[in-house]
Amino acid sequence: MLCKNKINDVFSKRPDIIYIEYLGRFNILTCDEVNEMLKTYIYICIGGSIGAMSRYLLSNFHLIDSGDNFPVNTLLINISGCFFITFFIKLTSKFALSNQNVHKAVTVGFLGAFTTYSTFCKETVNLASSSLLLSFVYVFLSVFLGVLASTIGSFCASAIKMIPK
Repeated sequence: MLCKNKINDVFSKRPDIIYIEYLGRFNILTCDEVNEMLKTYIYICIGGSIGAMSRYLLSNFHLIDSGDNFPVNTLLINISGCFFITFFIKLTSKFALSNQNVHKAVTVGFLGAFTTYSTFCKETVNLASSSLLLSFVYVFLSVFLGVLASTIGSFCASAIKMIPK
């Protein structure tokens, strides 16, 4: 991204304007808009860092011994992510608790990094090389339980009532 201040006379009259050229497109933003964008990116980065580390730490715990064949940890991580993203979005919209930066930090950052589609795909291919049936079971369980967890997350958020002050 290329930022230029005061490109010509128009911009020299408005020092609070930033001219951005990105992939052949041109945008004019105020400094406040750029600051808000950067603040959002920082929130997402922080959430993503915490989500990635959480996934890494949890993937090293072997809560259920399934041998080395079935990726239980990835399944549990992805299912819990499905529950929490639906729960969080429904809850924040229900109570209008929508600081957009916090919302993006949790959904895009933390939960986006916590859940992992690429690992799911890699493990599906690995399972298919040893057992085609086991890979189909893994895909079915991931999709079915993920949708079920999202549905339960939505119901749980709907069931929560605001506590009066």
